[in-house]
Amino acid sequence: MTIFIRNILIDLDEVEENLMRVTAHMKDVVHDITVSLFVSIPDYRIEDVTLEMKEAPEKNCQKLKEVIGEIKGLKIEPGFNTKVKRILSGKKGCVNVLGLLTVAAPLAINISWFINRKRMSISDAEYQKMKQKDMLDKCIAFSSENLDTSKLALSTGEVAIERECSSIPPPPKRRK
Repeated sequence: MTIFIRNILIDLDEVEENLMRVTAHMKDVVHDITVSLFVSIPDYRIEDVTLEMKEAPEKNCQKLKEVIGEIKGLKIEPGFNTKVKRILSGKKGCVNVLGLLTVAAPLAINISWFINRKRMSISDAEYQKMKQKDMLDKCIAFSSENLDTSKLALSTGEVAIERECSSIPPPPKRRK
């Protein structure tokens, strides 16, 4: 018999040209938390962050709203998780929000590839080269030690995401 269920939903959209919103929502019997990152593309810098805690197990959990802004300016790059953990763990942090951030933030990079591909109208091969360059030695799939570029191809998931991205209208121009 199940005694606990937690749902996590991550939603990405382009709110302006070169500005992506990555929203992570966690819901269970004691939590209803939403954190949104506004990430600039192509440098993957966190321009803004919002935190909503509709439900939390303790009253003091709300104090995290006073701290979350400290991640503004961080870049989503190697070392990102360590930096976020330094800011949002221990006596002034929350393991649940930390978990949401470390799962959701890297998706800004992955989804931006599809947005760029759509804008630049590039071929599968050019897309694979762009992705490989962006990810080289950042994960096992793109390790320089075992990367075989002759076998790079779009996965069925990438084909599905590309199909979805192609139906999305262009975002408004970015305000300066």
